[in-house]
Amino acid sequence: TPLTTIYQNGSYLYVKDNEDTYGLVYGTVADTFANGDYINDAIASWTLYGDNKQMTPNGQSFTKAGHGDPIAPELLPIEEIMTDMVHRYLAVENVTITAEEAEFTYMMTDETGTLKLFDKNFKVVPENLTDGLYYVEGFLTTHNHEMELLPILVRSMTPPYPKGDVNGDYEVNITDVNCLIQVILGKRPA
Repeated sequence: TPLTTIYQNGSYLYVKDNEDTYGLVYGTVADTFANGDYINDAIASWTLYGDNKQMTPNGQSFTKAGHGDPIAPELLPIEEIMTDMVHRYLAVENVTITAEEAEFTYMMTDETGTLKLFDKNFKVVPENLTDGLYYVEGFLTTHNHEMELLPILVRSMTPPYPKGDVNGDYEVNITDVNCLIQVILGKRPA
């Protein structure tokens, strides 16, 4: 079936099909993909890794066939994240993150619950965690029948904002310029 790519890091390629089924392709693929790239006529085998079903590419059939709209993560409170969401692209916000004794292992907590954050594969959790709230994007997996999120983005939600971040979205880009123009024109409060 046609696939839309979401995220690639080395041999990890997360995809979604036209029926909103998410999957992980693990192995060497022909191209490097960005969020929104299409793949048509890919050939793969199903395999199991622990509790998780994933695809192993056959040959060089995973090739880019165009680009469409990027896939956005599904923003959920922790209590709504379930084991049947494996490989789904999820986001949680306003979470605290605490390091565990096990290497690359953290716990993230919001007002609804706690979920393990396992950062071995992509190493995106800041080395010097500070007190405060965070926004996290990643892919759900299970290990030993326990849910964990493999993070691909961890961003502080606690000021100070990055220099130049006029609109407070923790990114400095053209929207900050547009926001500043609106502030100068008096059309939007600072």
